[in-house]
Amino acid sequence: MENNELNNKILKNVRNRIVVSNLEKEEAMKIENRRKVISLCATVVLLLSGSFLTVNAATDGKLAEDIKEKYKEIISIDYDQSKYKFIDMEEGKDSVSGANTVTYRLRSNDNLEEIDTVIYTDNLDDENLKLNWNATGESTSEVVIEDK
Repeated sequence: MENNELNNKILKNVRNRIVVSNLEKEEAMKIENRRKVISLCATVVLLLSGSFLTVNAATDGKLAEDIKEKYKEIISIDYDQSKYKFIDMEEGKDSVSGANTVTYRLRSNDNLEEIDTVIYTDNLDDENLKLNWNATGESTSEVVIEDK
């Protein structure tokens, strides 16, 4: 009897070790697969950026200039004029930093909401950008920040 119980305990212990070993190997394989995917993505990013720089240099910056023209508009903020009406635009200085600002104030037609859009023009000048207020239609207007 005792011999049977001892054999069963040994067999159970060996099976548990095999299961743990298999789980450890499976976890190690998952980690290794993640590393492979990450290194593959990093390699692709490096190759694409390197090829872009090489082609851009070979074309004397024409590629970067074309992309810059295509994506000239940087930020566009649309306001629905059927819900909001333009009240005023004021230029001033920020009370904390002293930076030049332009504030566009809009109010909802039911007078329950007021929207202030504050744009720091010093930052735009530093980045060689300009600001435009456009009425795009009879029901919408937009603030557009784009390259000079």
